[in-house]
Amino acid sequence: LRTIQEAGDVGEWSRKQVELLTMQHLLVYDVEPEVEYMFMDSAFATDGGLRTILEIIHLTLTKPNWDAQALERVKDIYRMFQINTKKNIELLTHDTVNSVIYQDRRMMDPNGEALSALTLEGVREVVEKQFATGALELNIVGDIIPEEVDDLILAFMGSIKMKVDPTVAASAVPLTLKDVPANDPVRKQRLWLKDSDERACAVAAGPGPSMWAKMPSLYSEIPSFVNQEAYTTAQIEAMRDPVNEVAQAKGNPFARQSVRRANPLATYCAGMMLAEVAGGRLFTTVRDALGLTYDCNFTMSFGLQNNDATTYRLLVTSTPEKIDDALNAGVRVLRGFKMQRVSQREVDRARLTLLSRHEMDLKTNQYWTDLMQCTGTPDLAPMKKIDCIAELPLMYEACTVEDLQEVYDQLGLGEGEMFTSVTIAGQTEPKQKLTESDVAKAAAAAAQLSAALGGLNIAEAIKNLQRKS
Repeated sequence: LRTIQEAGDVGEWSRKQVELLTMQHLLVYDVEPEVEYMFMDSAFATDGGLRTILEIIHLTLTKPNWDAQALERVKDIYRMFQINTKKNIELLTHDTVNSVIYQDRRMMDPNGEALSALTLEGVREVVEKQFATGALELNIVGDIIPEEVDDLILAFMGSIKMKVDPTVAASAVPLTLKDVPANDPVRKQRLWLKDSDERACAVAAGPGPSMWAKMPSLYSEIPSFVNQEAYTTAQIEAMRDPVNEVAQAKGNPFARQSVRRANPLATYCAGMMLAEVAGGRLFTTVRDALGLTYDCNFTMSFGLQNNDATTYRLLVTSTPEKIDDALNAGVRVLRGFKMQRVSQREVDRARLTLLSRHEMDLKTNQYWTDLMQCTGTPDLAPMKKIDCIAELPLMYEACTVEDLQEVYDQLGLGEGEMFTSVTIAGQTEPKQKLTESDVAKAAAAAAQLSAALGGLNIAEAIKNLQRKS
């Protein structure tokens, strides 16, 4: 897709004409492919900019120009991305995890083999099929005249002919996670990056709930150990369907748990708040209290609209000497939510942070377009409606401790579920450390050997390696 933008000319307009036109209207235009869809992003600051960009989009979709030299330049750009990834410690660590956790390479930049296999005709066929098939969503935010916008959309977008190609929809395979055995060595990887600056980075990742996953109600029935005769009818109803009393006092329509968890935003909002809480605990524990890291953060990859391949990410940066301890401490903090549950104070702080960020971002056009994205594509995001924009802050206000714990329980944090990757940069490659399993196996083999040799205490000597290492 980037070949079209790299060529620079569309329809009968030459590259120089497009450049002069975009400069005249202070217009920025970007064409990018995503995992699930293609998008064209633009921004302009002068009168006539909207008409210009709509005409460019119309020509891009109906009369794209394909140039072999532009394809080669794009290949070179991606080769530079690949080189940069191998030299960037954080990108390399994430790339290593992505290669073993996802079923295919859609979440990664193309490698050398994939780039070499691309031909101009093959690229053209695939992209033009996408241009002529499926829904087209157009989101416009800014100081505009509605009547003028309607006329422009009708003139430029309404004149695009759609040709349905069933092979395109059939080839859209959902992105999935790999089924990796619990004891597979790829779950724990270590890399060395030769560099004059000594530093280290570690990433822990695992499966999590999808963005639009349904959140179950806490109780469908009152537990058998509860003596219902000791409670009033209202209290029994509150047990079946708890209410956030603070949200209810503000007139929030999602204060009642059954209503809140029936909303499609329930998992997303609770997951975002959980990420804030986890990030706070990681920062105060791993960095402030233990002093093991420069920075550590926790994120949920909620960017996928119609796929279940959602993961969480724990990122830790430190020195080569402390990186293993920092990663282990970060994992302990995440697993500690089972014993030390999310507190109400943490929920309130996360709520305030997200609501404040939401209010600030509402002042930007880019954020509004992000909120509206996919509300008009039911084939891609059937759960996302235009009402979600208004309901988002209300859902943040209504979320409770139990909602966050419900999302936490769906994170794959066990030994057989988590993937870790540690990258150490330095001038010399660090010595390989003995793992606990390696020491145990060596000690067992030494015990057999010592018994065969008349009781020599080789096993004890092997076990001492753990203390020295």
